[in-house]
Amino acid sequence: MSSIYESSFKVLKSILKENEFFTVSLKKNSSSIKKEEIVSVSSLCGLFLRNYYFIRVLAYNVFNTQDVEPMIYIGLAYVNNSYKKIVDTNETVKFLVSKLALYEIKVTDEVKESFNKVVVAKKDYLKDVFSNKLNKGDSAKTGFKYLSARNNLPEWVVKTLVKQYGRDLSIKTINAMTKMPKQYGYINGLLVHEVNDELKKDFKIIDGNFLEYTLTSSIRKNGYVRNGDILPLQVAEYEFLKSLPTVNNGHIAYYFEEKEALYAMISDKYLANNKVSLLSPNQKNNSELFVKINPNKPENLAIYNSDESGIISHLSEKQDLVVFMPKSSNLELLRRTPEYGILFDTNNLDAIIQGELDGLCDITQYVKDGGYLAYAVPTFNIKETIILVKNFLAKNPQYTLEKEKIYFPFEKENSVFYFAVFKRK
Repeated sequence: MSSIYESSFKVLKSILKENEFFTVSLKKNSSSIKKEEIVSVSSLCGLFLRNYYFIRVLAYNVFNTQDVEPMIYIGLAYVNNSYKKIVDTNETVKFLVSKLALYEIKVTDEVKESFNKVVVAKKDYLKDVFSNKLNKGDSAKTGFKYLSARNNLPEWVVKTLVKQYGRDLSIKTINAMTKMPKQYGYINGLLVHEVNDELKKDFKIIDGNFLEYTLTSSIRKNGYVRNGDILPLQVAEYEFLKSLPTVNNGHIAYYFEEKEALYAMISDKYLANNKVSLLSPNQKNNSELFVKINPNKPENLAIYNSDESGIISHLSEKQDLVVFMPKSSNLELLRRTPEYGILFDTNNLDAIIQGELDGLCDITQYVKDGGYLAYAVPTFNIKETIILVKNFLAKNPQYTLEKEKIYFPFEKENSVFYFAVFKRK
């Protein structure tokens, strides 16, 4: 019993104190985890991260602590007793008491009673805590903190949504962010040349090579996805690439961070009749894709390892179309990687936004007259979407905005995404 908790503690401590992502921390600590306990440890850690902002409220209001290490033990006990019951619930409380004693935190009978009430009534507990704060006149920040704890979103994300879009739209967005979105994929035509009956057991054809994943498990755990036969793709991303102009006998440049499925669509749409330049800042992150396309690299495909600042150094010709998907706040990750919000450094946000705008402006010199420039980011932060596009057009009057669209998770597409397509006069 204690070994499950101790192993989980190590994984979560690496995440919260060393700023490591869950998969990285789990792999780093895997050698010290018993084989038969790895699933339990992974499950408890995942539940902890999906309840992190609530656990902070619980640790402070019931146990009077904000320190990371005791909070981890409190959170593990909570998610076990409230969700999984992997470990006996009474034994879990005893274990928690013994661990908190090391941090000089006394667990009285009253504290135990409060903890057990929280385990069975999370929502009621949250309402009580925050209504008490309102009664004490702490209304300015209470609403943000309540929504953060209830929906496991960083408080800064909640504030951003409310400030930028108002209460009604932000509440709908926040509620939808907690739900598992429908999952889709795109056939990697470099490996799969037909959809067989075996593949149809897991996927339903929506449009051409665009498929809906029909199972309830994560698409990233699916065998076809692990092999690279199917590449995860959102509806919004699919609609974005379908909306790009047709180009024949021209030059296409595509910059992306980690969107292999979009590369597959670019290939299907443009590679046969155009010269395509694929640029990405970290080939290590996309190594599987590069390994698969390099052996049969077509003459009209050029692949470059480049960050945003180096894009133009690789383009010898002006382009008919440039697709630019830069590093962004990437708030879409909050839906499937809950620790992303915990680890994200908001001090870097202004620099990220400036980098997006600078990169977009730099690329303009390599777009032909009459050519197109497309910009896309997986976020709803208005400073990286609508406002950034307005700033770009103000700096570059030689461009007109042909189309733009922002997607929210409560809409039928169920995506967090934005794109804009410009045309050079």
